[in-house]
Amino acid sequence: MQTHPFNSHGIKNLTALKRKISIWTIAILTAGTTIYINRATVIQKFQLFQLKSIKCPASRQYCHDLFWVHRVNSIKKYKELEKDFSGFEIDITYIDSLRSFFVFHPPAENLEKIPTWEEFSNSIDWKAKKIYLDMRGVDSHNVFSAIKTLENTAPAAILKKQTVIELYDYHAANIFYQMGYNVTLSYFALNEISTNETRTDIFIETLNNIRQLSGDVTMLAEMKKRFPGKKYIIWDLSYKNYTNTQRFLNNIADSNIVLIMASISSKYSR
Repeated sequence: MQTHPFNSHGIKNLTALKRKISIWTIAILTAGTTIYINRATVIQKFQLFQLKSIKCPASRQYCHDLFWVHRVNSIKKYKELEKDFSGFEIDITYIDSLRSFFVFHPPAENLEKIPTWEEFSNSIDWKAKKIYLDMRGVDSHNVFSAIKTLENTAPAAILKKQTVIELYDYHAANIFYQMGYNVTLSYFALNEISTNETRTDIFIETLNNIRQLSGDVTMLAEMKKRFPGKKYIIWDLSYKNYTNTQRFLNNIADSNIVLIMASISSKYSR
């Protein structure tokens, strides 16, 4: 009697193969779904690994401390990354009519849903962490009111020691400097100042007093050309820096760069 080539043994093998394929398909889909849902955490772990793998040059043995986290505008995000970084950039805006700083990068849709800087500052480990305050809404008209409000959120001595304050109005920046704060001027704002204004005594005095300028890494060469002899704080936010860290290494090697704001993935959007 002739046996059909597709006998019961063959059927069993085919059934087993289909079962294995189904199991692997489910496993792959499950893994893919899990990675997608937790993609922010997965990306963050990769970024942290790449940063920590950077070998510091002899001239900057503690180069990892140059990297501060860009735009940490929620307490949850701060807590998530607190153990991995020594410094954090926080956007605060002074609302003159309310005599209060709120934590957001303009524009804001609803202040009722936005934490105040006072609430945020209570969560910071001021003994161990440094804070970069990207401060908006402060000018020559309200600068003293803003300083008073700021110093109601934390002791002035701590703020002066543990913060860098970025300002967009050079009059206000000069007053903060005179009050003993560590100040940087936004290069974006400097670009908007007229040539005639740059010749005024107060502008020249401010530029002489304030030793730091801040701006995007794409503006670094321009900042150096226009304002040589300064120290520079840069934003270098491209995710490509983590697949190829050479630009990070170049920035570390530049002794005039004192801080690098890096974008770190987070499950918290703010």
